[in-house]
Amino acid sequence: MKNLKILAYHSIGSNSRDILSVKPESFEKQILFFLKRNWRCLTLKDLYNQYILPQKELSGKTFIITLDDGYKDNYLYAFPILKKYHLRATIFLVVDFIGKADFLNWEEIFKMQNYGIEFGSHALFHRELTKVSLPEAEKEIFDSKRILEEKLKTETISFCYPMGDFNEEVTRLVERAGYKLAVVTPCKSGIKESNFTLKRIGISLKDNNLRFKFKISKFFNLVKETKFKIT
Repeated sequence: MKNLKILAYHSIGSNSRDILSVKPESFEKQILFFLKRNWRCLTLKDLYNQYILPQKELSGKTFIITLDDGYKDNYLYAFPILKKYHLRATIFLVVDFIGKADFLNWEEIFKMQNYGIEFGSHALFHRELTKVSLPEAEKEIFDSKRILEEKLKTETISFCYPMGDFNEEVTRLVERAGYKLAVVTPCKSGIKESNFTLKRIGISLKDNNLRFKFKISKFFNLVKETKFKIT
């Protein structure tokens, strides 16, 4: 989709040994990069309701902030920064992780939901869905949606494939479960984009200012589709 950048984060904290952890000050600077250039921030649910469902062309430059797994530091560090700039994001929850050490609990999730944060599913147990049986994959996809909807009292429309692992059978299950969108952070070239394979840009600890600017440039996808791998 033109003029759209979907950013994929995980932990927002100061763990310098975790490659998937982004420091809060870096997270804020990256958000400001877009805001200073008059990009608009939406959630995935906004994207679906305002543009995909009514089949409208996306107007203006738009970015979406997504965070995977549901780490507690999303509440402690990312959430205050989002509120500071009056922004919302989409957080993908692993249902079995909720309330466990280092992960969000339901009280924190409810507070974020009341502010306007969207919560999507990252399955039940964060297993690679092509490496389990189809009935197990179906349970991961369907039951996580049911539990989130029962708890949050709202429709869960977005799904994130654990570890970016999917195939046609898995995407069909996601669609059949009633999700409207699914995202993937491509680790290989040749993925055809659709509502159930929306491509994201993975942001990690090693993305300094220069590297971040390259990742969100139009040249990044061109490089990704070649034999050169940039993660």
